[in-house]
Amino acid sequence: MSAFGSSGGKVDKKAEKIRKEAQEMINGAKALQVKGNKEKAAAEYRRVIRFLRNESENVRKNPQLFSGIYTEVAQGFYGLDETDHALETVEKALTLDENNIDAWRLKASIYVSMNTMNEYALLCLDHVLKLKPDDKKALVQKANVLRVVGRENEALKVYETLIDKDPANAMKYLDRMLKIKPDDPKIWIKKGKALLKVKDKKGALEAFKKAYALEPNDKLADIIMKMDPDSPDLLIKKGEKLEKEGKLLEAAEIYAQIIEKDPSKIELLDRIIEKEPENPELLYRKAVFLERSGNADAAVEIYEKLLEIDPGNLSYYDKMLKYRPDDPDILLAKAEALYSKDRFEEALPIFEKMVELYPDDDTMWYNLGANLMAMGRYEDAIKAFNEVTKRNQDDVMTWLSKGICFYKTGKVDIAINSFNQVIRRDPSMDLGWYYKAKLEAIKGENPQLIKTFLKRAVELNPDNKEKAKEDEDIMKYSDQLGEILG
Repeated sequence: MSAFGSSGGKVDKKAEKIRKEAQEMINGAKALQVKGNKEKAAAEYRRVIRFLRNESENVRKNPQLFSGIYTEVAQGFYGLDETDHALETVEKALTLDENNIDAWRLKASIYVSMNTMNEYALLCLDHVLKLKPDDKKALVQKANVLRVVGRENEALKVYETLIDKDPANAMKYLDRMLKIKPDDPKIWIKKGKALLKVKDKKGALEAFKKAYALEPNDKLADIIMKMDPDSPDLLIKKGEKLEKEGKLLEAAEIYAQIIEKDPSKIELLDRIIEKEPENPELLYRKAVFLERSGNADAAVEIYEKLLEIDPGNLSYYDKMLKYRPDDPDILLAKAEALYSKDRFEEALPIFEKMVELYPDDDTMWYNLGANLMAMGRYEDAIKAFNEVTKRNQDDVMTWLSKGICFYKTGKVDIAINSFNQVIRRDPSMDLGWYYKAKLEAIKGENPQLIKTFLKRAVELNPDNKEKAKEDEDIMKYSDQLGEILG
């Protein structure tokens, strides 16, 4: 293998021989150095210097070759902590070849070891980078020195350059950057992206989470959510952000995802409910989670509150009856809600059950009768109403309902008797008078009674006038009733 001098020509045999001898001495010094025999190693390095001094003419003729030899000797002195000898020797190397990058880097290291010479070290490294802008070793050295002298922002820029030029070691540089600025979210994001490139999803996720904790934003949240859809910490932060914006239902949706997996976090929902204690959607969510966690009593309490807010919502009754199937108050309330929605078939078995539970309760018999009447089961309704009047002869509404059922089944005279019972107990009951008028019209025997009864019904309630105008039975006598109907 040929060796070359500074001009690019071949090195003469004499110079090559000198180099080999010097290299043998250097190798010997290194061996002593490794064994810990520092004094002998230093003596050997000095012997190399004396040897080269004696061969100064050949050294000058081959400056690049021997600049490298001097650099190696300077490195040896530096390793033995003989700073002065190291600096003196590296200067010789640079005198021979001012473009010796290794020598400039070593000179920078020597200056750094001298503690007070860091700025000179930076000058050396800048010279290296002028000669070779992509020199990674010089960039690393420069970043480290900048950190030592407190020029951290400049050090960060150097590390960013290193990440671009040496992506294989990006993680090492990012960790050094984080030592400088551990609370910089941008660096954590860069680390996360770098970890993704090496397929370390777990590490990347932690880095992104750290960045989000330092500076929350929707874009970063989306990245984390794609990587870890069930991240409770992020979900909580996202929910809190929505809370602050007043988007309570959206926040509740987020918290629901957390509570689904950890019911103990239900206090997150409580926090929102405190802001809108009458919000049915929020209350319902809490009740469902309480059910799932086995706290049925607390859930039922919320369903009771929901019924106060929205008494027509039948699903709340079903939820409550799941845990209290024989609770009379809930059963009755559900049956009444079904009745109010004309869902008589569904209400009937509940009213029947209430009668079984409370056979001596007039109200239960009346409710059953009213539901049967609404279903058109008038004979059965009469039986239920009879149970009421058997115990309470003065129940006006029951007599009225019985009268209507008798009328519907064509039992006119019995119906009239029921309406008489109504008026006897409450003369101001306009419907009692109205039906008496209607039934007399059906009988067709005494128009004067029709007129008398209808007049009284209209006096008590003017709405009966319009009702009569649409009643086919009464309108058969419209000529005699013109004064009343107007």
